[in-house]
Amino acid sequence: MAVTVPPIRERFGWRPAEMVPATYPLPNRPRRPTTGYEDP
Repeated sequence: MAVTVPPIRERFGWRPAEMVPATYPLPNRPRRPTTGYEDP
């Protein structure tokens, strides 16, 4: 089975969706310790 886009869709500007990112960019800074979640 072949998946193709009919030419009419291409004429109307159809494009395939962008790929979903597999990773999340990490910030380039030191991590801060969490506060407020200590046990009583």
